[in-house]
Amino acid sequence: MEGNRSMSLEGSPFHFSGSYNTFISVGCDNFATVSGIAPTVFGCISDCTNTNIRETYISNCTGFMCCESTNVPSNLQEFAVDFRTISESISESTERSENCKFAFLVVKDRLLSNNSVKYSDDVPVVLEWAILKQTKNSPVMIRSLKYRHDRGRSLKKKKRKATMIKVGVVSSIMDGAGIRRRVDDSAQAFLRRNDWEVRQININDGTVQVQMPIIYSRYCHVRPTGMEGNRSMSLEGSPFHFSGSYNTFISVGCDNFATVSGIAPTVFGCISDCTNTNIRETYISNCTGFMCCESTNVPSNLQEFAVDFRTISESISESTERSENCKFAFLVVKDRLLSNNSVKYSDDVPVVLEWAILKQTKNSPVMIRSLKYRHDVICNFSSNTFHCACASGYEGNPYLSTGCEGTHL
Repeated sequence: MEGNRSMSLEGSPFHFSGSYNTFISVGCDNFATVSGIAPTVFGCISDCTNTNIRETYISNCTGFMCCESTNVPSNLQEFAVDFRTISESISESTERSENCKFAFLVVKDRLLSNNSVKYSDDVPVVLEWAILKQTKNSPVMIRSLKYRHDRGRSLKKKKRKATMIKVGVVSSIMDGAGIRRRVDDSAQAFLRRNDWEVRQININDGTVQVQMPIIYSRYCHVRPTGMEGNRSMSLEGSPFHFSGSYNTFISVGCDNFATVSGIAPTVFGCISDCTNTNIRETYISNCTGFMCCESTNVPSNLQEFAVDFRTISESISESTERSENCKFAFLVVKDRLLSNNSVKYSDDVPVVLEWAILKQTKNSPVMIRSLKYRHDVICNFSSNTFHCACASGYEGNPYLSTGCEGTHL
C-alpha cells in the first residue's frame, strides 16, 4: 500500500455511499481532508501527545488521536486524502509532520458495534450502484422491464405529498413547535426563539421554512443595521435544528476559506477566490469556487450555525481574520440556486428547519392521548419531543381528528 493514496471507482457503476459511510482519520497534529472535491472542504482534525498509534485503541473519535465526520459527500467515485499538520494552511499540499497518519471511509455502525479504531489493512465500506445502460444486456433488460405491471412507476422512493398549513393559522401545533403569530392578526408568523419569519410549514416532513439572516465578516461595511458582530444563529432551547437534507452551505468572497464553527473535530466549509473584491452588486452564475463556493453535505442536527472566515493561506488553527475583504456565508434551501441561479448580497435567505413538538407545552398531553391509538397516524416520541405523520395510505394533517384521509382502499 506504499504510495497508494487514492481509491477509484471511475468507469464502474459504483460510488461511495454518503448515507451509509463515515469518514475516520487517526493521527497526531492531523488535519485530514478528502481531496478532489473542491471547492468543498470536508475532513476532520485530531491531536495528541502519543505518536505511537499502530497498536493503540481509541474509545471514540472526538478529536483526541482520532476524529470522525459523518456527513460524507455524496456520489464520490474517487476517495483520496490530503494529510496536513494543524498549523498548515488549506493551500499547502506538502506533509511536514513525520507522524504516521491514516484515514478511511467505513460503514457508520462500525464504531458503534466495535467502539475502537485500530491500525488495519482494510475496513468495510458501503458502495451504492446502478446498472449501466451501455452493457451488453441492458437494452434487452430495459425493454423487458419497461412495460411490466409489477415493476412500479419508478425505482426511486415515491415522495410523500407535502401537507402544508397556512402560517397565519396558529393552533396548538404551532404553539407547541415554538411558532407565534403577529399580534395584529396578520398572516405572518415568526419563531418565538429568535423572531425569524416563518414562510412555510410542512406537517408530514416536520419542516419549517424561515427567513434567516446572512452572516458577514467583520470587514463588511454594508451589513444590514443590527447585524454588526452577529456571527452566530442559534436554535438552542427550541424544538428546531437546521436541516442537513434540505439546506446547502454557500459562502461568497475573495481569498476566502469559510468553515462552520463549533462542530469540531469535523471540518466543513468551502473555498472561493477571485480578483474582484466588489461583491455587493455582483451576480455569480454558480458557486464552483470563483468568488462563490458551495458545499451541499451540511452536518445534521445543527442547533447553532456560526462561520469562521480565514484567508486561504491561514491554517485551521488560526481564528483571526487577516483579510480586509468583505465575505459572507449562509445556509439556504438547496433549490434556491437552481431556481434563481444567482447569489446576491441580501439581508436574509430561506432556510429549512426540522422540528418536533415539545411535550411540556400546555396542549401536548391532550394531543398525545388523542394521537396514541389512532390507526391512521404514526408518531415518533423522544424524551422531550414528538412528531407525527399520516400513516401509509393516508394524507393530510395528523394533528386534526379527521385530518388524515385515505388515498386508496
